[in-house]
Amino acid sequence: MNDDKCIIFNWNVRGLNSVARRDVVRGLVNDHRCSVVCLQETKLACVDDNVIIQTLGQQFVGSYFYLPAQGTRGGVIVACSHDLYTLQSVTTGQYSIAAIITSRADNSQWSITGVYGPQEDQEKIQFRPCLDLYSEMCSLRHQMLPSWIILGDFNLIYRACDKNTDRVNRGMMHRFKSALDNLELKEIHLHGRKYIWSSETDSPTLTKIDHVFCTKEGNEPPAQLYAGPVFLSF
Repeated sequence: MNDDKCIIFNWNVRGLNSVARRDVVRGLVNDHRCSVVCLQETKLACVDDNVIIQTLGQQFVGSYFYLPAQGTRGGVIVACSHDLYTLQSVTTGQYSIAAIITSRADNSQWSITGVYGPQEDQEKIQFRPCLDLYSEMCSLRHQMLPSWIILGDFNLIYRACDKNTDRVNRGMMHRFKSALDNLELKEIHLHGRKYIWSSETDSPTLTKIDHVFCTKEGNEPPAQLYAGPVFLSF
Protein backbone atom coordinates (compact mmCIF):
# COMPACT_ATOMS: atom_id res chain seq x y z
CA MET A 1 0.00 0.00 0.00
CA ASN A 2 1.38 3.38 -0.93
CA ASP A 3 1.56 6.13 1.67
CA ASP A 4 -0.10 8.61 -0.68
CA LYS A 5 -3.27 6.52 -0.99
CA CYS A 6 -6.41 6.93 1.07
CA ILE A 7 -7.23 3.64 2.80
CA ILE A 8 -10.88 3.31 3.85
CA PHE A 9 -11.77 0.69 6.46
CA ASN A 10 -15.40 -0.51 6.59
CA TRP A 11 -16.63 -3.17 9.03
CA ASN A 12 -19.64 -4.29 11.05
CA VAL A 13 -17.78 -4.80 14.32
CA ARG A 14 -20.74 -6.39 16.17
CA GLY A 15 -20.00 -4.47 19.33
CA LEU A 16 -17.15 -2.38 20.71
CA ASN A 17 -18.04 -2.97 24.35
CA SER A 18 -15.03 -5.18 25.05
CA VAL A 19 -11.39 -4.14 25.20
CA ALA A 20 -10.48 -7.23 23.18
CA ARG A 21 -12.69 -6.20 20.24
CA ARG A 22 -11.33 -2.64 20.33
CA ASP A 23 -7.81 -4.04 20.25
CA VAL A 24 -8.65 -6.12 17.17
CA VAL A 25 -10.01 -3.11 15.31
CA ARG A 26 -7.06 -0.93 16.25
CA GLY A 27 -4.64 -3.62 15.12
CA LEU A 28 -6.29 -3.74 11.69
CA VAL A 29 -6.31 0.06 11.42
CA ASN A 30 -2.61 0.23 12.26
CA ASP A 31 -1.55 -2.75 10.13
CA HIS A 32 -3.24 -1.39 7.01
CA ARG A 33 -2.49 2.28 7.67
CA CYS A 34 -6.15 3.21 7.43
CA SER A 35 -6.89 6.90 7.10
CA VAL A 36 -10.71 6.81 6.97
CA VAL A 37 -12.86 4.45 9.04
CA CYS A 38 -16.56 3.52 9.02
CA LEU A 39 -17.73 1.08 11.72
CA GLN A 40 -21.25 -0.25 12.15
CA GLU A 41 -23.12 -1.96 15.01
CA THR A 42 -20.88 -0.43 17.65
CA LYS A 43 -23.56 -1.08 20.32
CA LEU A 44 -22.33 2.06 22.07
CA ALA A 45 -24.70 4.80 23.22
CA CYS A 46 -21.76 7.17 23.74
CA VAL A 47 -18.39 7.42 22.00
CA ASP A 48 -15.65 9.62 23.47
CA ASP A 49 -11.95 10.27 22.91
CA ASN A 50 -10.95 7.30 25.07
CA VAL A 51 -13.05 4.91 22.97
CA ILE A 52 -11.53 6.34 19.80
CA ILE A 53 -7.97 6.03 21.13
CA GLN A 54 -8.57 2.42 22.18
CA THR A 55 -10.34 1.48 18.94
CA LEU A 56 -8.63 3.54 16.23
CA GLY A 57 -5.66 5.42 17.69
CA GLN A 58 -4.66 8.91 18.78
CA GLN A 59 -4.57 10.20 15.19
CA PHE A 60 -8.39 9.95 14.97
CA VAL A 61 -9.14 12.01 18.08
CA GLY A 62 -10.98 15.22 17.24
CA SER A 63 -11.91 13.97 13.79
CA TYR A 64 -14.80 11.58 14.34
CA PHE A 65 -18.58 11.56 14.61
CA TYR A 66 -20.93 8.84 15.75
CA LEU A 67 -24.53 7.73 15.64
CA PRO A 68 -25.47 6.33 19.07
CA ALA A 69 -26.82 2.83 19.50
CA GLN A 70 -30.39 2.38 20.65
CA GLY A 71 -29.89 0.27 23.75
CA THR A 72 -27.45 -2.39 22.58
CA ARG A 73 -28.49 -2.21 18.93
CA GLY A 74 -26.95 -0.27 16.09
CA GLY A 75 -24.46 2.56 16.26
CA VAL A 76 -22.11 3.99 13.60
CA ILE A 77 -18.70 5.69 13.75
CA VAL A 78 -17.18 7.68 10.89
CA ALA A 79 -13.64 8.94 11.49
CA CYS A 80 -10.55 10.10 9.63
CA SER A 81 -6.93 10.70 10.54
CA HIS A 82 -6.64 14.35 11.59
CA ASP A 83 -3.12 14.48 10.18
CA LEU A 84 -4.45 13.82 6.67
CA TYR A 85 -8.09 14.90 6.50
CA THR A 86 -10.82 16.98 8.07
CA LEU A 87 -14.51 16.12 8.44
CA GLN A 88 -16.93 18.91 7.59
CA SER A 89 -20.66 19.48 7.07
CA VAL A 90 -21.54 16.42 9.15
CA THR A 91 -25.18 15.30 9.08
CA THR A 92 -26.64 12.49 11.19
CA GLY A 93 -29.85 10.73 10.27
CA GLN A 94 -31.81 7.87 11.77
CA TYR A 95 -29.60 5.27 10.12
CA SER A 96 -26.61 7.17 8.73
CA ILE A 97 -23.80 9.67 9.18
CA ALA A 98 -22.74 11.80 6.21
CA ALA A 99 -19.79 14.17 5.90
CA ILE A 100 -17.50 15.92 3.47
CA ILE A 101 -13.86 14.88 3.74
CA THR A 102 -11.15 17.39 2.82
CA SER A 103 -7.53 16.43 2.20
CA ARG A 104 -5.01 18.57 4.08
CA ALA A 105 -2.45 17.92 1.34
CA ASP A 106 -4.28 19.39 -1.64
CA ASN A 107 -7.74 20.48 -0.38
CA SER A 108 -9.46 17.91 -2.60
CA GLN A 109 -12.89 16.89 -1.32
CA TRP A 110 -15.31 13.99 -1.48
CA SER A 111 -18.35 12.86 0.47
CA ILE A 112 -18.90 9.78 2.62
CA THR A 113 -22.01 8.28 4.20
CA GLY A 114 -21.87 5.42 6.71
CA VAL A 115 -25.05 3.33 7.07
CA TYR A 116 -26.38 0.73 9.49
CA GLY A 117 -29.86 -0.55 8.66
CA PRO A 118 -32.31 -2.20 11.12
CA GLN A 119 -32.31 -5.96 11.50
CA GLU A 120 -35.92 -6.97 12.10
CA ASP A 121 -38.22 -7.52 9.12
CA GLN A 122 -40.85 -5.11 10.43
CA GLU A 123 -38.19 -2.42 10.86
CA LYS A 124 -36.86 -3.15 7.38
CA ILE A 125 -40.30 -2.38 6.00
CA GLN A 126 -40.11 0.96 7.79
CA PHE A 127 -36.57 1.34 6.41
CA ARG A 128 -37.69 0.63 2.84
CA PRO A 129 -35.83 2.95 0.46
CA CYS A 130 -38.92 4.65 -0.94
CA LEU A 131 -39.74 6.03 2.52
CA ASP A 132 -36.84 6.11 4.95
CA LEU A 133 -33.50 5.19 3.38
CA TYR A 134 -34.42 6.81 0.09
CA SER A 135 -35.75 9.98 1.70
CA GLU A 136 -32.73 10.13 4.01
CA MET A 137 -30.31 9.73 1.12
CA CYS A 138 -32.26 12.13 -1.09
CA SER A 139 -32.20 14.75 1.63
CA LEU A 140 -28.42 14.36 1.75
CA ARG A 141 -27.87 14.29 -1.99
CA HIS A 142 -27.86 18.05 -2.51
CA GLN A 143 -25.27 18.41 0.27
CA MET A 144 -22.97 15.73 -1.08
CA LEU A 145 -20.25 16.27 -3.66
CA PRO A 146 -20.18 14.59 -7.09
CA SER A 147 -17.68 12.07 -5.68
CA TRP A 148 -19.74 10.28 -3.01
CA ILE A 149 -19.21 6.92 -1.29
CA ILE A 150 -22.02 5.25 0.68
CA LEU A 151 -20.98 2.20 2.65
CA GLY A 152 -21.98 0.02 5.56
CA ASP A 153 -24.30 -2.75 6.66
CA PHE A 154 -27.65 -2.08 5.00
CA ASN A 155 -29.25 -5.34 6.22
CA LEU A 156 -30.86 -5.41 2.77
CA ILE A 157 -30.14 -6.98 -0.59
CA TYR A 158 -31.05 -5.69 -4.04
CA ARG A 159 -30.19 -8.82 -6.07
CA ALA A 160 -31.49 -12.37 -5.60
CA CYS A 161 -27.95 -13.72 -6.02
CA ASP A 162 -26.96 -11.99 -2.76
CA LYS A 163 -28.84 -14.71 -0.83
CA ASN A 164 -28.26 -18.46 -0.93
CA THR A 165 -31.97 -19.34 -0.92
CA ASP A 166 -34.91 -18.30 -3.07
CA ARG A 167 -36.79 -16.92 -0.06
CA VAL A 168 -36.41 -13.23 -0.89
CA ASN A 169 -38.72 -10.28 -0.48
CA ARG A 170 -38.81 -9.14 -4.08
CA GLY A 171 -40.85 -6.04 -3.33
CA MET A 172 -38.34 -4.80 -0.78
CA MET A 173 -35.47 -5.80 -3.05
CA HIS A 174 -37.01 -3.87 -5.95
CA ARG A 175 -37.51 -0.76 -3.80
CA PHE A 176 -33.87 -0.85 -2.73
CA LYS A 177 -32.72 -1.24 -6.34
CA SER A 178 -34.99 1.62 -7.45
CA ALA A 179 -33.50 3.88 -4.79
CA LEU A 180 -29.98 3.11 -5.99
CA ASP A 181 -30.98 3.77 -9.60
CA ASN A 182 -32.74 7.03 -8.76
CA LEU A 183 -29.70 8.25 -6.84
CA GLU A 184 -27.48 7.09 -9.73
CA LEU A 185 -25.33 4.91 -7.50
CA LYS A 186 -23.26 1.92 -8.56
CA GLU A 187 -21.88 -0.82 -6.33
CA ILE A 188 -18.16 -1.33 -5.88
CA HIS A 189 -17.99 -5.09 -6.29
CA LEU A 190 -15.59 -6.74 -3.88
CA HIS A 191 -14.04 -10.09 -4.65
CA GLY A 192 -13.58 -13.09 -2.40
CA ARG A 193 -16.39 -14.22 -0.09
CA LYS A 194 -19.75 -14.21 -1.85
CA TYR A 195 -21.73 -13.86 1.38
CA ILE A 196 -21.00 -11.79 4.48
CA TRP A 197 -23.69 -12.82 6.98
CA SER A 198 -24.73 -16.29 8.18
CA SER A 199 -27.64 -17.42 10.34
CA GLU A 200 -25.19 -19.98 11.81
CA THR A 201 -27.74 -22.81 11.80
CA ASP A 202 -27.39 -26.37 10.53
CA SER A 203 -28.68 -25.24 7.12
CA PRO A 204 -27.61 -21.61 7.27
CA THR A 205 -29.11 -18.71 5.41
CA LEU A 206 -26.27 -16.72 3.83
CA THR A 207 -26.55 -13.14 2.56
CA LYS A 208 -24.46 -10.25 1.35
CA ILE A 209 -25.91 -7.27 3.21
CA ASP A 210 -22.75 -5.15 3.45
CA HIS A 211 -22.39 -2.85 0.46
CA VAL A 212 -20.17 -0.09 -0.87
CA PHE A 213 -21.79 2.26 -3.39
CA CYS A 214 -20.45 5.31 -5.17
CA THR A 215 -21.82 7.89 -7.57
CA LYS A 216 -21.46 6.97 -11.22
CA GLU A 217 -19.49 10.13 -11.94
CA GLY A 218 -17.14 9.54 -9.01
CA ASN A 219 -13.88 7.60 -9.15
CA GLU A 220 -14.30 4.01 -8.10
CA PRO A 221 -11.61 2.96 -5.60
CA PRO A 222 -10.23 -0.55 -6.13
CA ALA A 223 -10.65 -3.02 -3.27
CA GLN A 224 -7.50 -3.92 -1.36
CA LEU A 225 -8.86 -6.78 0.76
CA TYR A 226 -11.99 -8.76 0.11
CA ALA A 227 -13.45 -10.59 3.10
CA GLY A 228 -14.78 -9.69 6.53
CA PRO A 229 -13.44 -6.18 7.11
CA VAL A 230 -13.35 -4.29 3.82
CA PHE A 231 -10.44 -2.03 2.92
CA LEU A 232 -10.65 0.32 -0.05
CA SER A 233 -7.85 2.34 -1.59
CA PHE A 234 -7.86 5.26 -3.98
